[in-house]
Amino acid sequence: MKATLAILLLCLGVTSACSAPEAKRKAVRPTLVEAPAPDYRLCRTDYDQAIVAGQGKALRWYLLGPAYDIKGTFRGHLIKAIIKEELKTGPLFEGDVIVAINGRPVEKPGEFQTVWTELPGRPNLLIRFARGTKLLELNIPIVDCER
Repeated sequence: MKATLAILLLCLGVTSACSAPEAKRKAVRPTLVEAPAPDYRLCRTDYDQAIVAGQGKALRWYLLGPAYDIKGTFRGHLIKAIIKEELKTGPLFEGDVIVAINGRPVEKPGEFQTVWTELPGRPNLLIRFARGTKLLELNIPIVDCER
């Protein structure tokens, strides 16, 4: 009796194995719903304080390392780990490779410091990064905020 019940349950769960072949089903195209992109912004005072503090202090919540392509050429700065929990929800994720900031490539390990010195006074922070095989850009406006 238990074996019959098990076969019956199996047939109910796997209908193709126990029932007559069905007519071929028509493919259904999924409906995509447009959603607004997250609104990332930086307050000017926070941005300026981070610049003055230096890249070590500003980037303390990210563990960065060099990223190389298959030929051994430096690609950019790999985000190896994100230490602060609330930063793990994006916009940058572990595994992303930062390749340019504000249009300036970081094609050599030392170029990150050069780019850092050009950040004060900017109206936005434009980060170009690789995620898997895609090259993406993140444009973060720097705005005046009331405290």
